[in-house]
Amino acid sequence: MKNTRLLSLGVLLSVGTLLTACSSDDGASDGSPAGSAWTLTVKATKGGNEATTRALLLDEKDNTLYATWKTTENVHVYSKDEYLGKLNPDVNAATANLKGSLDTKDENYYRGLAKSNLDLQFPKAGQISYSGQNGTLEYISSNYDWAKATVEIEGIDLSTRTIKPYYGTVTFENQQAIVKFTLKDGAGNSLNASSLKISALGLIDFGETPGDVIITPTVPTNVIWAALRGISENYVTLTATVDKVTYTYTTKEPKSFENGKYYDITVKMTQKP
Repeated sequence: MKNTRLLSLGVLLSVGTLLTACSSDDGASDGSPAGSAWTLTVKATKGGNEATTRALLLDEKDNTLYATWKTTENVHVYSKDEYLGKLNPDVNAATANLKGSLDTKDENYYRGLAKSNLDLQFPKAGQISYSGQNGTLEYISSNYDWAKATVEIEGIDLSTRTIKPYYGTVTFENQQAIVKFTLKDGAGNSLNASSLKISALGLIDFGETPGDVIITPTVPTNVIWAALRGISENYVTLTATVDKVTYTYTTKEPKSFENGKYYDITVKMTQKP
């Protein structure tokens, strides 16, 4: 297995905070009726020179994986294990405000959140899973580009029913590496695989459960993208099915795929007898 290039995915979010309406400190009110939803706004920006938001895009000129927000994406909000609602980017851009309305619980519930933390999760709610990948970057972006962050709550504005985070930044942490596998035979010919099984000690399949990750492309292809978590200094075995013929490859030395990194790897596989 040849690691042709290791590039930082850089999918970290630097998150500041905005209010969706004026604070109750200045006596303003948007007239929100009692029982209406509670609102939360979080500003997501870049950090440093790396792309730092969500939807994944490959720049083939420099082989770098960049990212940007889409207004159709969701960032899910939890208080401990209790689901409160979702936030949506307001623009298709590298910097966006994540806005949303949370569960219509009474004010005592939200008053109790002051000085506590809310957990943010992208791109879906529920338990993390890497099952069901189809080998495309677009599908990873929508379903497997898992990232989490924590935001501390200062208090609530009762007049506008607004949840007010502390000013400052929080960082989203990616839960996996993104790997682009290019499959070839020993002679360098492309292997268009109908499935690719990735095996390694510690590899996560569902939740925190170790297991093989099996990728099934919609159509056979020799370029397969994978979201992988849990491979740290372990041997990796790839098993590809090509026209009902099995090809395999096992690394000659232990490999690590670091969360938040992008790996572009060309693999020369051997036909199984």
